[in-house]
Amino acid sequence: MEVMNNQYRCEFVSYKISEDILAEIFAANGIMGANFESGYGVRVTKTDDGIIFSRDGECGLPKLIFTAWGGDVCELSPEAADALDRLVCGPSAEDRTDCRQYRCAFTGSSADKMAFLSGLFGKTDIGARLDITEIRASKCGMTTGFGVFGLEKKCYVGGRLSGWQLNIVGESSEEKAVLLLKDGALTVRDRGDAFCWDESTLVSAVKYADKVDSPKGLTAIKEISCADIGTFAVPNSVLTIAGGAFAGCGRLQKVCVGKPNVLLGNGFVNGGVVLAGVAGGSAEKYAAENGLGFELMNVTEPAPFAFEIADGVWLAAAETSVYRKQNGERAELSDVFYMPDGRADDFDCEILLFSEEAARQSGVAAQLEGFGELLDSETVRNDRNGYIKVSARRASNGAYSVSLEIEHDSAVIIIHTEQMGAGEKSEKALYRRYCEVGDSIVFGGIPAAETLKKPDYDMGESAEEVTEPVAGGVPEAEVTEPVVEVVPETEVNEPVAEAVPEVEVTEPVVEVVPEVEVTEPVVEVVPEVEVNEPVAEAVPEVKVTEPVAEAVTEVEVTDPVAEVQSIKLVRGARFDLSGYNDKMLVIDMDYQAEQGIDIDGYIFLLAANGKVRSDADLVFFGQKASVDRAVNNHPSKTRCFTVELSKLDADVSKLAVAFAIYGDNAEQIFSCVSKPVVRISCNGQEICSYEVEGLKDEKSVVAIEMYNKNGWKLRTVGLGYKEALKTLCGSYGVEVNSQ
Repeated sequence: MEVMNNQYRCEFVSYKISEDILAEIFAANGIMGANFESGYGVRVTKTDDGIIFSRDGECGLPKLIFTAWGGDVCELSPEAADALDRLVCGPSAEDRTDCRQYRCAFTGSSADKMAFLSGLFGKTDIGARLDITEIRASKCGMTTGFGVFGLEKKCYVGGRLSGWQLNIVGESSEEKAVLLLKDGALTVRDRGDAFCWDESTLVSAVKYADKVDSPKGLTAIKEISCADIGTFAVPNSVLTIAGGAFAGCGRLQKVCVGKPNVLLGNGFVNGGVVLAGVAGGSAEKYAAENGLGFELMNVTEPAPFAFEIADGVWLAAAETSVYRKQNGERAELSDVFYMPDGRADDFDCEILLFSEEAARQSGVAAQLEGFGELLDSETVRNDRNGYIKVSARRASNGAYSVSLEIEHDSAVIIIHTEQMGAGEKSEKALYRRYCEVGDSIVFGGIPAAETLKKPDYDMGESAEEVTEPVAGGVPEAEVTEPVVEVVPETEVNEPVAEAVPEVEVTEPVVEVVPEVEVTEPVVEVVPEVEVNEPVAEAVPEVKVTEPVAEAVTEVEVTDPVAEVQSIKLVRGARFDLSGYNDKMLVIDMDYQAEQGIDIDGYIFLLAANGKVRSDADLVFFGQKASVDRAVNNHPSKTRCFTVELSKLDADVSKLAVAFAIYGDNAEQIFSCVSKPVVRISCNGQEICSYEVEGLKDEKSVVAIEMYNKNGWKLRTVGLGYKEALKTLCGSYGVEVNSQ
């Protein structure tokens, strides 16, 4: 744009934003047909890709919208007018809520408009929803912390600075900019006698540009042509430096490259320049290959920083990391800091975003599984918010791959990294860092800085040992006959089993161990069976007075490997129900509690949106059967249900099985309940069970979910609520009558 050619000092400001997004936010809050028109010194211009608010004189975006919307500052109280002047549109708002769900009383007056905009820009995440281009210009020059300029242009994507341009008075083109940050690449030039960068001013400008983190950020140095610069520190976000980038710096003496793996173009510095960097990094290699001096730098541990990788999905990586979104379905995260072999390093990962249907059609899960042999796998999270799993595989050519699978809100997100020839320690460090990244993920709003988990950089001996899943606590051994585990300080003459709470044991006990993860030492009796997967103890609560195999519900066990074995599930486990689709399943809960505590069961039939279709989709003691008769509550046992998956209506995609303590006694909570166990059986034989652990002051709990995703499966949840029915039922769309 051209700087306005007026004879008097003329400041100019304009903001271009997405009209569709703004209209959507207004409409979502009950304000329909909000028209923006020129007037009161504000000019409104509509373009194909946005709407521009502009005026002469300093003014923020909220005030421009207020004025263009027909608000009159003169009608506001002095306090309200002052508050309007101070409103900004940054992404860091206190008491942040979703700006599409903000509500206020509204009649259309100036005071109402002021209150509405104040809420949007001060207390919601509108700054993170709007893409904004801000332009400021002045005929006589605009003084900033970086000098006197005639034009400054900033572009914000998702509330964060993504592009920046500075021009001297009378010039506005990109080719003549004294500073241009575009598509992630930074260019800084002197402009002859009109403007020359001094070292302190350049340092300040580069630090400001380094705050750019969306979507491409500051990832490359294209050109630094500043004659008076002696030292230049490359920001940690920079991934590449172009060839000849510093050719215009005649007095340059040193360039500091703190990141290990920056791609350095040929001739990016002149001869005689000293490079500083980390041991084994690209700067040291470049200096050795080109005959330049080299100085060793110490690397400090970067602090964690939050990145939104998908709508409502945030993860914590190093503050030096760079998130670059390529399109709506693909992105890259570079420089996710970790420490293989005790040295600082980074890795890049690709991020793929799918809907559940798109993920199924693409076959991405099959592609990951087909990469090669599974080496490690860990379920990081499995609750109502989402499912997170980390897996490591080895391809036939030796390539090592780690992937992070996230399922959240009908979306599937895949994050993965492939390495070739990295070495065992580096691979284990990478796998561990992936687990940390998965554990850092937050669903919903932006996580608070103090809640971000700092990566565990201590790669000592204990950290390097990644234990493979081993059956029966006997690592690195093929089990072909019964194995007796040695218990310290105990003379063992017969097989010894793990101590089972609430079971009186007077003699050694042999425990039947089916295939589930074991978190404590157990004794396994698996004759002539090679065991490669974790195993779990059989169902407890059996009084034993002599050495016997532990009982499986209503099944006489005469062989350690019975025809039907009950699997003891842990939190986050999944169980395939495809073989029980046309059978009747019985779900029952058992527990031990102090006198007077009564627990009832509830099953919610949920559609694809995670809500009931109507209140008829709740089955409990007051509504004994679902409409399709596929789910039934026992006539007298309120915690016992029958489920026939094949009879469920086609639009029922999930069953949520929950339990709640009856009554309003505040002292009756789940910490007073021991061993709450959910058992699933078929034809009188128990097929699996799940003991819900870790509950404290909750009064209700979602124990398991059955969901139809390319076949019916069971997932253990164990998520509790402090309110017995109000929160539990409300979360599934069932309104509880408090009368």
